Amino acid sequence: MLTLTFKPTNEEVFGYYLRPAIDGEPLCSKAVTELEIYGEDKEPWKIFDKDEKKSLWVFTNLKEKNKSRIDRTAGCGYWKARLNKKEVKDARGQQLGLDKYFFFTFKKDQSNEGNGHWIMHEYSLNDEGLNDYVICKIKNKNALGSDHQDQVEPSNKKRQTVEVSDEEM
Repeated sequence: MLTLTFKPTNEEVFGYYLRPAIDGEPLCSKAVTELEIYGEDKEPWKIFDKDEKKSLWVFTNLKEKNKSRIDRTAGCGYWKARLNKKEVKDARGQQLGLDKYFFFTFKKDQSNEGNGHWIMHEYSLNDEGLNDYVICKIKNKNALGSDHQDQVEPSNKKRQTVEVSDEEM
């Protein structure tokens, strides 16, 4: 079986995956899956393989907590913002959207069992009314044999690796 590498640049995430998906077009790669990642019983290790080394890409809908806040609750914990949002620009300097960095943490009085040090980059558009949908890149940075390349925020030029078989393309 031929294995190809899925390594979109930030510009490609916005232009080839997020914008078309929001416009109702089918996702053009099986490397990006439409999946609900927020809500009851949605801890990352329950919906993803905790030993998976590669990044997992999902297209998902955000849930508003109120008009100014998003509810990123996932089962016994939540996705907590780690750093400020980063603007993503194309080669001409036009802003495409935002890259926000999160890590999974437990709610108060919860056991840390099962926490795999999950990290997430959330890519969202700035357009009014279109930022309810995002593409997230999720990874367990402690997965066996993980190369830890997602621990540092990538620049627009750095590519991240996800292996995809030729059957999934």
